[in-house]
Amino acid sequence: MNSQIPVQIGRRGFLRAGAGVAGAALLATAGCSSTSGDSGNSAGNAALDYYYQPCMLGQNAFAMDLMQKTFDIKFANVYALSMADYATKFQANLAQGKIPDAMAINGPDMLQKFAQQGAFAEISVDDIRQHMPKYAAGIDQHVPAAWATCLYEGKNYGFPGIGGPNSALSPFTEWRTDLLEKAGVSAVPDTLDEYESAFAALKKIGVYGMSTNGQSYASAFMTIFGAHGVLPMQWQLFDGKVANAAVRPETKQALELLASWYKMGYIDPECMGPDPSPKFVAGKVCMWDYGGPADIDPANQSGRLYAIRQTNPKGKIAFSLPPLGPGGRGSWTYGTAGWPVTFGPQAAKDKGKLREVLKIWDTVWSDDALATKLAIGTEGTMYKLPDPAKGLAGGFEWIGKYVDPVARQADGFNGYGSPFIGTTNWDIASQLAQPKASDRALVQTYGKYGHADVFQNPMTVPGSGEYIAALQSLKVKAFSQIITGAAPLSSFDGFVSQWNAQGGSKLEKAANDLYEQTDGGKPHK
Repeated sequence: MNSQIPVQIGRRGFLRAGAGVAGAALLATAGCSSTSGDSGNSAGNAALDYYYQPCMLGQNAFAMDLMQKTFDIKFANVYALSMADYATKFQANLAQGKIPDAMAINGPDMLQKFAQQGAFAEISVDDIRQHMPKYAAGIDQHVPAAWATCLYEGKNYGFPGIGGPNSALSPFTEWRTDLLEKAGVSAVPDTLDEYESAFAALKKIGVYGMSTNGQSYASAFMTIFGAHGVLPMQWQLFDGKVANAAVRPETKQALELLASWYKMGYIDPECMGPDPSPKFVAGKVCMWDYGGPADIDPANQSGRLYAIRQTNPKGKIAFSLPPLGPGGRGSWTYGTAGWPVTFGPQAAKDKGKLREVLKIWDTVWSDDALATKLAIGTEGTMYKLPDPAKGLAGGFEWIGKYVDPVARQADGFNGYGSPFIGTTNWDIASQLAQPKASDRALVQTYGKYGHADVFQNPMTVPGSGEYIAALQSLKVKAFSQIITGAAPLSSFDGFVSQWNAQGGSKLEKAANDLYEQTDGGKPHK
């Protein structure tokens, strides 16, 4: 596979960026070409760099061939582009005037940045609703706040790229129940008070109650904060006003509890480091809150129970809901929106090409049979149904060479729903993303307490690109010092002052202005 970016990435391009993403350049074979005006109902004869979901394609991939036949297009070549390279090379092309026809942008903050530079064209929401009515209706129904990801200074610059319903769910809280039993704890803890009692018992047998990825601005102690009704770095509603949860009084209360647990020896002292998973597997930590269905399957080599039983055949794991606290239950989720799709000025002038791009997204969203083939291929050749009477609702199993995820990727299949463009209709998206029916049930039970940002993506707030990275670093440092005792709880008030002075106040005003402009996240008209 060619790993180089085509020399002519711009001018006639459809680009989607993603980490380790494969892309494909398409050549439309129907209709007549046009440089301006209306090229009819096809994309014309212009070459298109068509970038989509992460999927390392091989040559002659099944999904590629299906796209060619369905939409009467031809793939010119396939290439890969890492996220690390994307921003630099994309900006270099923009500097040279090489602006793709259409591109899925890595975050609303990037859309705002380049829209300010004039790289993207304003697109009428009426046109979007007219030419992709089913997809637009799906956004209105499932993620109406996603429309805000395409706004800059009150103008619309594309349409929201949204994920499937699973992307609205949170990771699982999981416990080493063999360690709980050893400590004399008979049931999986459910409340913050029960957590504390269990942690005290675990300390007596030399096991830490919990750990976390303390360097993560999002996932660090997320369920403990969630139990206080806050998820730091997210924009949330409090008494009808938008505020960042990082500076809320409820966050200070959560920090007070965490600091007390740390002082009592209930929290792994290395919790402010990176991945705590190895300690969980080794039995040094009893609970952490970033698990998933694979972790409870003893036969799944990517799961933690499998890893545990390599050295401890009697090791056990159980899932639980996020802990119940004064703010209820809650956990971080990144939401279902964050990749707005926008267009270059030259593409916006060609109404036929614009319509064709919108039509492709609308078709993949609304045609379940096509979406299924794009996501998992052909029944009997690539997958089988354990219960044919139930269809996909009963789950599916990869067969033959497609048991190997590398082989699946080579033919264009991944866990994102449709690897080529957007997501599939939510009626089947979860089924396509999660083969096992039993895993789907686990996700709906233990992952349903995830709370997304009020705008679906924190970076939607204008000015985020300028301030949020520094504020994230400020938050990680301040919280780490308070939890570990390096700074007193009272230092939280100083942190809030620093936050506001370093752009937090400006972002809060922008967040409330945006919330008012979008009428509280209602469908954008």
